[in-house]
Amino acid sequence: MKELNSHIEIFQDVSFVYPLKESNRLRDSLSEATTPPWRLDIEREKDLRSRSENDTEVISFSRDSLNGIPASYTSLWCPDSRNWRVPNVVPVDYGTRFTIHQYNELLDDFLTMVLKPVLRSLNVKCDVSPRRLCLKEMLSEASQSAFQAYLSLGQPYSCALHPKDEQRLCEFIWCLHEQEEHFDPDLFRRWLKEAMHWPNDYADGLATRIDQGLVLLKTRESH
Repeated sequence: MKELNSHIEIFQDVSFVYPLKESNRLRDSLSEATTPPWRLDIEREKDLRSRSENDTEVISFSRDSLNGIPASYTSLWCPDSRNWRVPNVVPVDYGTRFTIHQYNELLDDFLTMVLKPVLRSLNVKCDVSPRRLCLKEMLSEASQSAFQAYLSLGQPYSCALHPKDEQRLCEFIWCLHEQEEHFDPDLFRRWLKEAMHWPNDYADGLATRIDQGLVLLKTRESH
């Protein structure tokens, strides 16, 4: 089933390992490397620190608009002795909201222009999660087969109203419960809409039914 290879764009995560005790060296290197349109944002950093409940180390940046994407903030956080990450990319204007594509474009620009060159100079590996995801990457082989069997009945929009649909949907939910890979119903819902082009109400209905089934199975298993 070729649709299983269809991808959707997802938010990317960025992380790296660097000793917190050497954070001043990291900050100095970033300060030297950061050039317009990116810049270190000390005022934003102070604000983030004031709202942090622990001793999280923060290095904050801001950027002017990019190809029609509004101006943004991002930052590096280290909540422990060595594990750094980019927790978010947010618009300067709080009334604005980035799409997934805009978020990833800004993150990629930050990585390319600022973070990756500095980490390379420090001989530090930067881990970046995939930008695109297909259903095969969400499901075990057994779950893929069960989902294909469900769709093969030709009633994907029935939301399991027919007895055979019901049986095969239950088999799919059971396979999801059994698989080791984490299953995200919200990503599955998006995949149905964007890759399979299902109407919103049918995609929402199926994803909700699956989520409910998984919760019930997990609850029963814990008793």
